Amino acid sequence: MYDYICGKLVSYDANGIVIDNAGIGYYVNASTLSIDKFANANNPLIKVYTYLQVKEDGIALFGFVDTEERDIFTKLITVSGVGPKIALQIMSGIQPADLILAIITGDIKSFAKVKGIGKKTAERIILELREKITMSDATQINVSNTASGGENTQIKSEAVEALVQFGFSRPESMKAVSEVLSQGDTLETLIAKALKVIR
Repeated sequence: MYDYICGKLVSYDANGIVIDNAGIGYYVNASTLSIDKFANANNPLIKVYTYLQVKEDGIALFGFVDTEERDIFTKLITVSGVGPKIALQIMSGIQPADLILAIITGDIKSFAKVKGIGKKTAERIILELREKITMSDATQINVSNTASGGENTQIKSEAVEALVQFGFSRPESMKAVSEVLSQGDTLETLIAKALKVIR
C-alpha cells in the first residue's frame, strides 16, 4: 500500500522512528542499524521505504533505508517462525551485506551475535533462503554500500572482484575478505591477507 514515505524525522526510540508527513506523524518500526542511519542523516528530511503489515489485531509499519534492505526483510519473514519483529532483531545485529553473505555461505556463527536467535533458527533461515538469495542480491548490496559506505567498502568490493578473477568463487571470496578486512587496509594488503585465509 505504501512504497515509501518522505518527511521530517521528528523523534526516534530503540524500536523505530516518527516521521512527519503533511502534518501526520507515522510511527515506523525499524532495525537499530536503520534508526542510527536515519538519526545521523545530514538532512532532517528523510525517505523511508516501507512495509505494511496488516493483521487481525492491528496494523504496523516497518521502515528501511533502501529497497535492498526491505527486500532482505521480506525474504526473512517468509521463513517459518520468523516474523517481522524477529526479522528486525536479526537486521539489528547483522549488516545487510553480511547477512546475505552468511546465508549464501551457510555461516551459522554469524547469527550467534544476534540475541535470541539460536542455532536451529539460523539453520532454518539458511536452509529456506539459500535458494531465494542470489549473487545479484549480494552485488546490489555491495553497490549500495559503496555509494554511501566510504573507502573501506570500495576496497572490499575491489578485493572480492580480484579474487574472483583469480578463480575463486564469489561467496568464498566475500567471506575471506570480510574476515580479514581492517581499517586502513590498502587493496594490495587486503588481497594478500584474503589469499592466506582462502587457501
